[in-house]
Amino acid sequence: MQQTFADWYFHYIHAPIYVFVVERVLGWRINGDMHPEERKFILVTEPHTSNFDIMIVFYWGCKIRRRIRFVIKKETKDWFIVGPILRLSGAIFIDRDAPMSALKTILKEARAAEDFILMISPKGTRKYADGWKAGFYYIAQKTGMPLKPGGADFARKLAMLAPMVYPTGDIEADIETMRPFFESITAKHPELTAPVRLLRDESEKVAV
Repeated sequence: MQQTFADWYFHYIHAPIYVFVVERVLGWRINGDMHPEERKFILVTEPHTSNFDIMIVFYWGCKIRRRIRFVIKKETKDWFIVGPILRLSGAIFIDRDAPMSALKTILKEARAAEDFILMISPKGTRKYADGWKAGFYYIAQKTGMPLKPGGADFARKLAMLAPMVYPTGDIEADIETMRPFFESITAKHPELTAPVRLLRDESEKVAV
C-alpha cells in the first residue's frame, strides 16, 4: 500500500519524538501484550481521569509504530496548527450533537482502513461516572473488531496492556472478564475512577 504523508509524518517524526519524551524524559514503560496480531481492534482505555492517561496510551502506539485513532469534536479540525496535527496524529472528527452521524463516520473509517486501532474510553468523561457506556461494544459488534484493554498506571509509570477480548454478545460478561485488569490500574486521580460495570439501561443499546 502506498505510504501517505500522514503515514510518513507518524512513522518518522511524531512517533520517535513521542517515544523519546515519554520514556527518556518522563520515565514510563510498557507492560503486557505489546504486539497484537490483529490489524483492527478497539483499544478500551480506562481509567480515564485526565488527558495525560490518554497520552500515555498513545505512547504504546508510537512505540510499535501503529497509529491509534481517536474521536474528537469536529470544531477542532479548523483550529490553527492544532487541527492539521490532530488529523495527522489519527483524529476522527465527529459531531457530538449528532450521535448517529458520528457513529456512521466511525464505522466508515473502520471498514475502509486495513489497519485500524480505535481508542475509546467507555466512561466517556474525565469526571467521575457510575459505570461505563455501551458505545464501544456496539461499535465492536457492528465492525467485528475485538477489544484490547489498556490503561496508564500512574503508581508504577506503566502503560498496561491486556490480551485481546473477543465479544461474545454478552456485554456484562465481557466487561466482567476485563474487570480484574482495570481494577489493578492506579489512575492519576483515583477518586474519579469509574466502577468497571455497565451503566443502568445501557445494555439495551447493544441488544442483538
